[in-house]
Amino acid sequence: MDGETLRGIVAELCGRPGHEKVRALVHRLLTDGLGASSSQIRLEEHIPEAFGRADALLGRTIFEFKSDLRREASDARVQLGRYLPVRESEIGGRYIGIAADGARFETFTMRGDALHPLGGFSPSPEQPREFLVWLESVVVMQDELSPDIHVLRQELGRESA
Repeated sequence: MDGETLRGIVAELCGRPGHEKVRALVHRLLTDGLGASSSQIRLEEHIPEAFGRADALLGRTIFEFKSDLRREASDARVQLGRYLPVRESEIGGRYIGIAADGARFETFTMRGDALHPLGGFSPSPEQPREFLVWLESVVVMQDELSPDIHVLRQELGRESA
Protein backbone atom coordinates (compact mmCIF):
# COMPACT_ATOMS: atom_id res chain seq x y z
CA MET A 1 0.00 0.00 0.00
CA ASP A 2 1.51 3.32 -1.02
CA GLY A 3 1.96 6.10 1.52
CA GLU A 4 -0.59 8.49 0.03
CA THR A 5 -3.35 5.86 -0.01
CA LEU A 6 -2.53 4.87 3.57
CA ARG A 7 -2.55 8.52 4.68
CA GLY A 8 -5.98 9.02 3.06
CA ILE A 9 -7.44 5.94 4.75
CA VAL A 10 -6.07 6.93 8.16
CA ALA A 11 -7.32 10.53 7.75
CA GLU A 12 -10.79 9.23 6.94
CA LEU A 13 -10.74 6.81 9.90
CA CYS A 14 -9.75 9.62 12.27
CA GLY A 15 -12.99 11.41 11.40
CA ARG A 16 -15.07 8.55 12.86
CA PRO A 17 -16.92 7.96 9.56
CA GLY A 18 -19.45 5.48 11.00
CA HIS A 19 -19.70 1.75 11.54
CA GLU A 20 -19.90 0.57 7.92
CA LYS A 21 -17.21 2.90 6.59
CA VAL A 22 -14.81 1.96 9.43
CA ARG A 23 -15.39 -1.70 8.62
CA ALA A 24 -14.70 -1.11 4.91
CA LEU A 25 -11.54 0.91 5.58
CA VAL A 26 -10.19 -1.59 8.12
CA HIS A 27 -10.92 -4.39 5.63
CA ARG A 28 -8.80 -2.54 3.08
CA LEU A 29 -5.97 -2.07 5.60
CA LEU A 30 -6.05 -5.77 6.45
CA THR A 31 -5.92 -6.84 2.79
CA ASP A 32 -3.82 -4.16 1.10
CA GLY A 33 -1.71 -3.19 4.11
CA LEU A 34 -1.20 -6.46 5.99
CA GLY A 35 -1.61 -8.92 3.14
CA ALA A 36 -4.64 -10.84 4.41
CA SER A 37 -6.75 -12.32 1.67
CA SER A 38 -10.31 -11.06 1.53
CA SER A 39 -11.55 -14.64 1.86
CA GLN A 40 -9.83 -14.91 5.27
CA ILE A 41 -11.91 -12.04 6.66
CA ARG A 42 -15.38 -13.09 7.70
CA LEU A 43 -17.87 -10.23 8.06
CA GLU A 44 -20.92 -10.39 10.32
CA GLU A 45 -19.76 -13.77 11.65
CA HIS A 46 -22.71 -15.38 13.42
CA ILE A 47 -21.82 -16.60 16.91
CA PRO A 48 -25.05 -18.32 17.99
CA GLU A 49 -23.93 -19.20 21.51
CA ALA A 50 -23.22 -15.51 22.15
CA PHE A 51 -26.49 -14.41 20.54
CA GLY A 52 -24.86 -12.04 18.11
CA ARG A 53 -22.65 -11.36 15.13
CA ALA A 54 -19.04 -10.25 15.26
CA ASP A 55 -18.50 -7.39 12.82
CA ALA A 56 -15.35 -9.01 11.43
CA LEU A 57 -13.25 -12.05 12.22
CA LEU A 58 -9.72 -12.66 10.94
CA GLY A 59 -7.71 -15.57 12.31
CA ARG A 60 -7.84 -15.16 16.07
CA THR A 61 -8.96 -11.53 16.04
CA ILE A 62 -12.54 -10.34 16.49
CA PHE A 63 -13.41 -6.79 15.47
CA GLU A 64 -16.31 -4.82 16.89
CA PHE A 65 -16.89 -1.56 15.02
CA LYS A 66 -18.77 1.38 16.47
CA SER A 67 -19.65 4.86 15.27
CA ASP A 68 -18.18 6.53 18.36
CA LEU A 69 -16.39 4.64 21.15
CA ARG A 70 -16.75 7.67 23.41
CA ARG A 71 -20.46 6.81 23.60
CA GLU A 72 -20.45 3.10 22.74
CA ALA A 73 -17.39 1.70 24.56
CA SER A 74 -19.43 -0.19 27.14
CA ASP A 75 -21.57 -1.80 24.41
CA ALA A 76 -18.40 -2.85 22.55
CA ARG A 77 -16.99 -4.39 25.74
CA VAL A 78 -20.21 -6.30 26.41
CA GLN A 79 -20.22 -7.72 22.89
CA LEU A 80 -16.52 -8.68 22.94
CA GLY A 81 -17.05 -10.14 26.42
CA ARG A 82 -19.65 -12.48 24.89
CA TYR A 83 -17.83 -13.32 21.64
CA LEU A 84 -14.28 -13.96 22.89
CA PRO A 85 -15.04 -16.74 25.41
CA VAL A 86 -17.29 -18.56 22.95
CA ARG A 87 -14.67 -18.52 20.20
CA GLU A 88 -11.92 -19.50 22.63
CA SER A 89 -13.89 -22.47 23.91
CA GLU A 90 -14.81 -23.56 20.36
CA ILE A 91 -11.28 -23.32 18.97
CA GLY A 92 -9.30 -24.00 22.13
CA GLY A 93 -7.01 -20.97 22.04
CA ARG A 94 -6.72 -17.28 22.84
CA TYR A 95 -8.40 -14.52 20.84
CA ILE A 96 -7.86 -10.79 20.66
CA GLY A 97 -10.82 -8.41 20.52
CA ILE A 98 -10.55 -5.00 18.92
CA ALA A 99 -13.20 -2.34 19.44
CA ALA A 100 -12.83 0.53 16.97
CA ASP A 101 -14.52 3.69 15.76
CA GLY A 102 -11.72 4.74 13.41
CA ALA A 103 -10.26 7.41 15.67
CA ARG A 104 -9.60 4.93 18.49
CA PHE A 105 -8.78 1.21 18.53
CA GLU A 106 -8.95 -0.64 21.87
CA THR A 107 -7.66 -4.20 22.33
CA PHE A 108 -8.95 -6.83 24.76
CA THR A 109 -8.43 -10.40 25.78
CA MET A 110 -10.12 -12.72 28.25
CA ARG A 111 -8.50 -13.40 31.61
CA GLY A 112 -10.50 -15.95 33.47
CA ASP A 113 -14.13 -14.93 33.07
CA ALA A 114 -13.39 -11.21 32.63
CA LEU A 115 -12.61 -9.05 29.64
CA HIS A 116 -9.19 -7.50 30.15
CA PRO A 117 -8.01 -4.36 28.30
CA LEU A 118 -4.60 -4.61 26.65
CA GLY A 119 -4.30 -1.02 25.48
CA GLY A 120 -5.23 1.05 22.52
CA PHE A 121 -4.09 3.22 19.69
CA SER A 122 -5.26 6.46 18.09
CA PRO A 123 -4.08 6.69 14.48
CA SER A 124 -2.67 9.94 13.12
CA PRO A 125 -2.79 11.05 9.48
CA GLU A 126 0.64 12.61 10.04
CA GLN A 127 2.12 9.18 10.87
CA PRO A 128 -0.07 6.63 9.09
CA ARG A 129 2.64 3.96 8.85
CA GLU A 130 2.72 3.76 12.69
CA PHE A 131 -0.91 2.70 12.64
CA LEU A 132 -0.24 -0.07 10.15
CA VAL A 133 2.69 -1.30 12.28
CA TRP A 134 0.49 -1.23 15.40
CA LEU A 135 -2.31 -3.07 13.60
CA GLU A 136 0.12 -5.72 12.42
CA SER A 137 1.35 -6.19 15.99
CA VAL A 138 -2.11 -6.84 17.46
CA VAL A 139 -4.01 -8.68 14.72
CA VAL A 140 -3.52 -12.44 14.95
CA MET A 141 -4.16 -13.38 11.34
CA GLN A 142 -3.51 -17.11 11.56
CA ASP A 143 -5.01 -19.67 13.89
CA GLU A 144 -1.62 -21.22 14.53
CA LEU A 145 1.96 -20.56 13.49
CA SER A 146 4.15 -23.45 12.51
CA PRO A 147 7.15 -23.71 14.85
CA ASP A 148 9.90 -23.55 12.25
CA ILE A 149 12.86 -21.18 12.04
CA HIS A 150 11.51 -19.20 9.06
CA VAL A 151 8.21 -18.42 10.78
CA LEU A 152 9.98 -17.52 14.02
CA ARG A 153 12.26 -15.07 12.20
CA GLN A 154 9.35 -13.53 10.33
CA GLU A 155 7.15 -13.16 13.41
CA LEU A 156 9.71 -12.53 16.16
CA GLY A 157 12.98 -11.62 14.46
CA ARG A 158 14.72 -8.27 14.23
CA GLU A 159 12.78 -7.24 11.14
CA SER A 160 9.35 -8.12 12.63
CA ALA A 161 6.89 -5.59 13.97
